[in-house]
Amino acid sequence: MIKRNLKMIIALTLIVALLPLSMFAYNIAQRLYPVAMLELRREFLYVGTQIKLEEYDGKTRNISLPELLTDEATVTDNSLILVSSAYKIRDDLSFDSVIEYKDTGLYLDSSMHKAFSELGKYIQDRFGEKLFITSAYRTADEQQALYDEKGSDVAQRPGESEHQTGLAADIAVKGFGGASFLKTDVGRYVNLHCWNYGFIIRYPSDKTEITGIDHEPWHIRYVGIPHAEYISKNNITLEEYHASLSLNILYTYDKLPQYAIIKTGNVSDIIIPDNFISCTVSPDNCGNYIISFQLY
Repeated sequence: MIKRNLKMIIALTLIVALLPLSMFAYNIAQRLYPVAMLELRREFLYVGTQIKLEEYDGKTRNISLPELLTDEATVTDNSLILVSSAYKIRDDLSFDSVIEYKDTGLYLDSSMHKAFSELGKYIQDRFGEKLFITSAYRTADEQQALYDEKGSDVAQRPGESEHQTGLAADIAVKGFGGASFLKTDVGRYVNLHCWNYGFIIRYPSDKTEITGIDHEPWHIRYVGIPHAEYISKNNITLEEYHASLSLNILYTYDKLPQYAIIKTGNVSDIIIPDNFISCTVSPDNCGNYIISFQLY
């Protein structure tokens, strides 16, 4: 009994002694290799798999999109549009919902105002830092001027930039913008947890071949809940998320059962769950709509 207790005391002593050294090594690695450490931590995040609701235990019904849009529980926005060099902004999209954010002179889509405000408040409360927006909505003319000035290595061509949607923002804290944003506690927190507020890191470090854009840990994109959680925790891109949704199939997620999602181009006959609290309809910039239902 005495030997056993002695072994436990020695083990605990070693743990206590080595813990500061381990934390020191972790913090050094965090500063020297922020991207690698972020990806290592991301490996522990997994939200589950999609489930087709073919055996949905609740009731469903068929409805037309015009009918659904008259439901008082339905809102429309552009939160799930896909914009890139491969998916240029379509002429039928409107960005009338872009409005000024808190007298800053910067404009964001109205759907993300509350979410960004809540993220900024959390950052201020937890880290004592102000989260700045360094670039937000741009008109086509502004995007053209930036492209002419900076070239294709820095700016996207007009019609290919998310900044023209008002759903993207480049962010920073004092003294740390661009790639250096990830060297800060705020930057690492945002990159791992902005999904809590409906945002994703649009251009991850290991997805350049898919997005066509190098890693931008400072560029967040609003897609809303629950999409941000699924995208972020599974380390996929918006392109991959769109590709994962087959047309006219109602999906839920094994760890997000309170939501159902359908992508459809058939506006006259859409299958929907009967028991939804709220519904968001967004075009996808590919000729379809992605409809998200929050369930009871």
